[in-house]
Amino acid sequence: MSESEKLSKILDLCIKIDQAAVKIYSSLSEFAGSDALKSFWNKMAAEGQTHLEYWQQLKTLSAFEKLPETFEDPDLIISELEERNEQIQELQGQWEKDQTVGSAFVIAYRLESYKLHPAFRTLFQSFRPMTEGEFPQEKDLDETNINAFVTALRKYGESTPELELVGETLQRLWDQNKILSEQSMLDSLSGLLNRRGFFVMARQMAYLSKRNKIEIALLVIEIDNFKAINELHGPQKGDDIIKAVADRLQGTLRKSDLIARYGGDEFIILLPGTSESGGVAAAEKIRRTIAKARPMGVPITVSIGVAEDTMKDDIEADFSMLIRYAEGNLIVAKTKGKNQVVS
Repeated sequence: MSESEKLSKILDLCIKIDQAAVKIYSSLSEFAGSDALKSFWNKMAAEGQTHLEYWQQLKTLSAFEKLPETFEDPDLIISELEERNEQIQELQGQWEKDQTVGSAFVIAYRLESYKLHPAFRTLFQSFRPMTEGEFPQEKDLDETNINAFVTALRKYGESTPELELVGETLQRLWDQNKILSEQSMLDSLSGLLNRRGFFVMARQMAYLSKRNKIEIALLVIEIDNFKAINELHGPQKGDDIIKAVADRLQGTLRKSDLIARYGGDEFIILLPGTSESGGVAAAEKIRRTIAKARPMGVPITVSIGVAEDTMKDDIEADFSMLIRYAEGNLIVAKTKGKNQVVS
């Protein structure tokens, strides 16, 4: 099975899982003891429908575009999701045997806990650029469900130690799942995307560039003389400077721009819908901001290489070339004296 076929299989399993979730929550609504509880279960079913539509949209994209590799071990993801799908399918029968408020919340707890697989969050984060604003961008798809469930459990559930433990456990599972997902995509020091997370998400923007025929600019940034700064001030101060630079980058750019820690003292930024002149302007703004900031009281400067292109037929080759041009321009900036932008 090819990588694209494996991703398609994962999306199929996501669809099956949320189809079952919608069916189960609709069943819980039919037997709710109050209008308020009925409304709550209907809301959970509606959230599940939103998730379902998101996976279906990604499935459509995967049918006509080569979506890049997202998971390090897709075979393991498929196996785990298949097991969870089987477990979720059994919940409907359990509900039919015991239709009480307490049983409803226990079944909902099991349903949500089965859905707490890092793959769901990773897919949502990785393919946000491909959904073009049609789905929520600021909250994760499952976070709304978890918070709503815990709140409803306290409000409508039978006050027993067992059900209180259900709510606490689900919240803890969510927190752990969030950490696991972030570890695969985020740099622990800077809080930015790590190298792998950047390439997963940047390739989605590259596909959008091809589809919409828009330019994308790429910036590769290196802190000048960082090794000497590290030796003079110590590694802890060096880490603090990395974090301070990351904060300045996030404060300087748009929310739609993709920022990552590229290496030890290097950062990489993708600017969608940006021409070469726009990329140079953004890079100059970054250069001036960093030089003025003196993070941690240490005077530092950065060198920046800029490149721009519109993705065409061979996206992988075009995107790789874009990175090579930006990296080459960074080298030129450093050889010309540093603290400058080259495009």
